[in-house]
Amino acid sequence: MPIVTSGYKVDEIPQADGRRWVKEIHIDQYGKEYVSEYLASEDFDCEACMKERAEVLSQDIDKSYAIAEESGIKPVAQVDKLDMILAALEKISKRLEV
Repeated sequence: MPIVTSGYKVDEIPQADGRRWVKEIHIDQYGKEYVSEYLASEDFDCEACMKERAEVLSQDIDKSYAIAEESGIKPVAQVDKLDMILAALEKISKRLEV
């Protein structure tokens, strides 16, 4: 699966209608970020939304890699996976800090 880490942060200040801004960040196996922002009601399941978006992104990325390989294009060489995951986690935690 190309998405190696995901996270989200819900804004502490609600909008006039009670909804809050949510920022999701997904990072793929090459360190590329995929950011999504949306307004969510108080009862909206942000965790489930994040997981579903990560799955859809992973499928889209897999399709893109397959098309690239069929065209003779090789993706960037993979780095050591542990280092990559640690770097991605650090990156996402910094991006979600206020």
